[in-house]
Amino acid sequence: MKGEGYAKEAYERVNYLHQAAHLVMKQNPMNMPLAHRYTYVMKSVLQKRCLHSHHSMKRFICKKCWCLLLPGVTATIRLKSRRQKHLTVTCLQCCTQKRYVNNSGYQLWCDNPVAKLTESKNTSSQIPAEKQKAQGTESQKLEKDVKELISDVCISIEQNVEATSQHTTNS
Repeated sequence: MKGEGYAKEAYERVNYLHQAAHLVMKQNPMNMPLAHRYTYVMKSVLQKRCLHSHHSMKRFICKKCWCLLLPGVTATIRLKSRRQKHLTVTCLQCCTQKRYVNNSGYQLWCDNPVAKLTESKNTSSQIPAEKQKAQGTESQKLEKDVKELISDVCISIEQNVEATSQHTTNS
């Protein structure tokens, strides 16, 4: 379908922007406006395509001001145990707090087996076996392609960082 290609491209761009923002902040914490711009563009891409970011990305971005949350640089992290043991991440830009439960048996809803869709027993609504196999192989191919793209993007970013650092040391 046409929409799947757009979603894939959008997720690739979001992934690239997220990694670029992390690298910019890692190299020089004074580049906060550039990292903020990357996360803002990432937000606009997600909103324009009506997509959701991955839960691992959400934990590193402030929900209010879309600032990249890095411990000690743009965020403070505290372990508290008032009601339950939880981790509190506070954005230093807008003072928004995020809380993450710190129980040993706690799972995110998306990782919970209950959240996974199960096949219904009704035969009239079931998808034929050939179609299910085709959909499974397509999703496996898509997942493999996304993993390859992510690794390619990581490698290219690392090469750009190395080239930039070599260029600055030669100058």
